[in-house]
Amino acid sequence: MEMIKKDQLPIHAVDADILRESAMLFNPAGSKKNTLIDCSVVVIAKKIKADGVFSYDEFYTKHGLKPAEDLL
Repeated sequence: MEMIKKDQLPIHAVDADILRESAMLFNPAGSKKNTLIDCSVVVIAKKIKADGVFSYDEFYTKHGLKPAEDLL
């Protein structure tokens, strides 16, 4: 909370372009655990060239992102 208050945590809003890219990635016939929000995380992480994500979900590694624990 302190980082947010001090503007030290980058926040990326899901706009129409990100939502469109997320929708292209989303597979409603796939796992019920992989939501449109997960797809948005992938799109934003790739846009900002994130090294990894704080998740254990294999969905992210399938899309080329590393779990944060692998970055330590």
